[in-house]
Amino acid sequence: MYEAHWQLRTRPFEPRATSAFYYPSETHQAALLKLRFALENRRSLAILGGYSGTGKSLVIEQLRQQLPDFIAPVIQVSFPAMPAAELVRYLARQFGGEQELSAEHSLSTAVAALERSLTENARQGKQALIVVDEAEWLEDQGSLDVLRLLFNLGQHAASGESAVSIILSGQPLLVAQLERYPALDQRVAVRCLLPAFSVEETTAYISHRLRQAAGSVEAIFDAEALEAIHQFTDGVPRRINAICDLALIVGYAQEQSLVNAALVESVHRELMPAAAD
Repeated sequence: MYEAHWQLRTRPFEPRATSAFYYPSETHQAALLKLRFALENRRSLAILGGYSGTGKSLVIEQLRQQLPDFIAPVIQVSFPAMPAAELVRYLARQFGGEQELSAEHSLSTAVAALERSLTENARQGKQALIVVDEAEWLEDQGSLDVLRLLFNLGQHAASGESAVSIILSGQPLLVAQLERYPALDQRVAVRCLLPAFSVEETTAYISHRLRQAAGSVEAIFDAEALEAIHQFTDGVPRRINAICDLALIVGYAQEQSLVNAALVESVHRELMPAAAD
């Protein structure tokens, strides 16, 4: 819609997580390196915490592109708010490919199928990876104990190490939840927390997204607009994306040549109900 007006090849502030627009901030890069260390050394459990919109999904996407060959398969649990027994069946189905395990199958059948899959995977020298999004929901479902028991299945014959690594990605309260499960908490190899951006990082983030969308681009947001964006978004990348995208749309509609603080403020007022959500 507005790309030609701002001399952009594509829209720079789309909400979906794409590695092309990954901004390597210091904290995001540190989290990525810690997670890589845990997986490359076959550690059992890693935590990636951060409030909604701070970039956890982008870090995981970057990590998936850098995994060593022996990390396979990779199972994504995007909806962990399921009963513990159903989570076991879900994982067994994912590891077993075409094998179907419905609710009619007993839990012991699902556990046995899961153990066979993990044992065979380990026999081939592979390390399975389970990534759980919104992992703070696991405690309500009694599923944290399920994850602990997974580490006992299909151990590597040579080393006795667990045949599965797990990354729990969720809200910061996840760290406190795990502290109530010492047997699980003691397995945590790395804990990564993604804070919101500083004002300098917010400015650098916006510039990075614009460069990725245009290659070379003149300033679109003036200095006061950038400060206002940080103030209204608290440095949360998802909120930054929303306010910048709408500012570019409104600026295009008004035939502006530059996004200023007044425009950002008017856009913020329009987004306030969504931001309060």
